[in-house]
Formats: sequence, C-alpha cells, structure tokens
Amino acid sequence: MRLLILGHPDFVEHKRLASEARLAGHAATVSPVEQMAFEFSKSGFAATLAGRDLLDSFDGLLFRSLFPHVSESLFLAELFHRSGRRVMDRTLATDVYIQSKTYSAWKLLLAGLPVPYGLQTSSPTEIRNRLDRTSWPIVVKSVHGSRGERVHLARNRSEAEASLASETEWPCLLQEKLEIKKEYRVLVLGFRVLGAISKKAPAGDFRRNLSLGGRAEPASLSTETSEMCELAAGTLRYEFAGVDLAETEDGRQVILEVNRTPGFAGFEAATGMNVAHEVINYFTSS
Repeated sequence: MRLLILGHPDFVEHKRLASEARLAGHAATVSPVEQMAFEFSKSGFAATLAGRDLLDSFDGLLFRSLFPHVSESLFLAELFHRSGRRVMDRTLATDVYIQSKTYSAWKLLLAGLPVPYGLQTSSPTEIRNRLDRTSWPIVVKSVHGSRGERVHLARNRSEAEASLASETEWPCLLQEKLEIKKEYRVLVLGFRVLGAISKKAPAGDFRRNLSLGGRAEPASLSTETSEMCELAAGTLRYEFAGVDLAETEDGRQVILEVNRTPGFAGFEAATGMNVAHEVINYFTSS
C-alpha cells in the first residue's frame, strides 16, 4: 500500500508510523495538509503534493492531525473515501465532524458511561456567575488545549479568575477536580483494547500527561474496565483512540477524555509494545 500520513513529519509518532509501514513493505509519506494544493477548472479537479496527484500516488490516508486546516483535511478524507481508498478514521469522510469535549461527554453519557461534571460556555459572565456555586478545587480548561496544555487547577475563586483571564480563546470549560487514586491511558485499536499504562504526575503538578513529565508503567485492566474503554471508543467511532480513565479514591471509574489521534511514544517506551506496527497492520488489513 502507498500510504499518506497526514501530519507533521517531525513528530516522533509520525516517524514511527512511516518507519513501520516501510518495514512492512509499504510506501509511506508524511505531510501536513498545508503542503498540498487544490486545483479546479472546467477540465476537473486535482489535489496534489509536490506536483503529484494524490489519488494517483496514494492508496490510503491515515489522519494524525486535522488542525489548523480542518476543512481541507475533511475534504481530503471525503476525496479519498469516494475514490474507494482507505481512510482512518472512516467517519471523517462519512459522518458530520464535531470536535468538542462537551459533545464527546454528551455522547459518552448517552452510552451510559461515567464522565466528570463539566460546564462549557463562551460567556465569561456566565462562567464567573457559576463560580459562586462551585465546589473547590476545580479544573479550568481551554477547549482548544491538548497534551495537558492550557489546563489549570483553581483552589479558589481568585485562582479561577486568574486562569480565565489568561485565556484568549473561548469557550472555556470548568471541570470537576476528582480525587484520583490511579489514572490510566488505554489505547484502543479497531475498538479493542491494545494495552494500558498507569500515569503518575511529576512532582508539584496535578496533571499526569507524559508530555509534561509524567511517569508511566504498564498496567493490567479488568475485563469490565476494558469493555468500558472499548465502548467509549466505539461510541465516538474512533478507530485508534486514547482513553484517559481515572479510578477515584471513593472507588468510581470515570472517563476523563477520549482522544482520536493519541500520542504513543511514551506508551511504547513504558510497555515495550510496538504500537506503530499494530496501527499500520490494522490500517492496511481492515
């Protein structure tokens, strides 16, 4: 298969995917959408990369990033899908695309899955009014953040106000601060659990993201927990998902977030699992 990986060529996960694809006998190119051109005229339409027609050059499109050119990325997904080529996720070509933490939480709730309390709004006045009825501490997030960035712990109203004032992009999200006993990152591929790690926060931080210095070690999951994570990925129809799952001090299991294009370099380092190989094998055989 001639594989186009949509993302930045310098990201370690993208390099790993391309390397494993080539080891498996496939051709692989990593490129962001901004390096592509779209040409339309009376004679037809073409999407090109370095002057080459994408549909003539590639058999499959593997998404690792859509931002900041979401419309063009979704256009590529439909273009490849309509021509009978493999796209992952397929739903990027077939379903309405909604990138929203709140939408994801709503879908998970409809499926009967537990999520933390949250409030999202684009109104600074509305969110500040809610602070009077807030139980402290609380987490303040930008909905545009990722990998633990733009996530703040507020222990009181003044800290929450300061966090909100630092945000230049709205909407923002207030989220329940859980008393977490253990936190897991579970990779789900093809709607089946691939593996799991437990995450520990670096000293002085409440965030457990590996990209921020968190530590990880391999973890085992119960059948019930695995099924919960598989249901979460299936509900959102993410073919390759990173499910962040918390076990609280009072014994609850709560799904914190489900990521569509999860990082996995830290996961590979902690477990020794060749995640990139598994992703390429799934992509090319399904």
